[in-house]
Amino acid sequence: MPPKAAKSSYLTADTLRELWADEFLPSIQKEFKAEIDKIKDEISALTAKCIEIEASQTFLSKEYDNFTDSLQITKRDVMEISSCLKVLEDKIKSIDDLVDEQDDIQQYIRRDCVEITGVPMLPDDKPKEIVKEIGQLMGIEIADHQISTAHRLPPTRKVKDKLIVKFVHRDTKDLFYKKRSKLVGKKSNDLPLVKREYENNNREFNNIYVNESLTARRRKLFGRVNEFKRSERWKHIWTINGKIMLREEDASRVFSFVHARDFDAFLNESF
Repeated sequence: MPPKAAKSSYLTADTLRELWADEFLPSIQKEFKAEIDKIKDEISALTAKCIEIEASQTFLSKEYDNFTDSLQITKRDVMEISSCLKVLEDKIKSIDDLVDEQDDIQQYIRRDCVEITGVPMLPDDKPKEIVKEIGQLMGIEIADHQISTAHRLPPTRKVKDKLIVKFVHRDTKDLFYKKRSKLVGKKSNDLPLVKREYENNNREFNNIYVNESLTARRRKLFGRVNEFKRSERWKHIWTINGKIMLREEDASRVFSFVHARDFDAFLNESF
């Protein structure tokens, strides 16, 4: 029996086609499909991200538009508020001017008045007689007809013995006030009325002071100026016809204040 022919070790075209169809092509298609699926997933994720970014941009755009609108509204509101504030400032200034004018009128009414402190209340109190005796201490004669009225003022926490005098004529008031320096070193028991009442009394007697009668606002201003005088160690403070006068030294410039804004301006310019 003749021997079998040996099987060839070479691939034929048919065999190669079979291998391609059965093994290589499916494997390549599988890998290619896997890559395609992967790319699709990445594209899907990227698409979703783009959609998210677009949505964020849309939101931010709307928010920016809203912010711009709000900013414009706020600017209008600020302008309206500024306008209202200006109106209020003008009204406040008008009110301050009105209050100052009223204070000037009240002070003018007091132009003929002085206030005297340091004279104790007497059992048979005679304010007009006390005024006349104080005039004598200062070297001037005051007659009854020169005094319009004189009476005690209610005591306060700081001042107990005070009386107010209104003279008939301003010249008399000015002279009485001008001579007040003559009272330096004088005490209330130098007045005959007081001396007779407390002749055998060992009580302590106060100095006598004469001051212009000031309105409540003017007294408050005087307190501020006086506090400045003490803190800055200035030398002189006094009043003339309701004006508060301030001087640092004997020969230095005199500053005068009628209203609080005058003193505020002085502080702003000087310090």
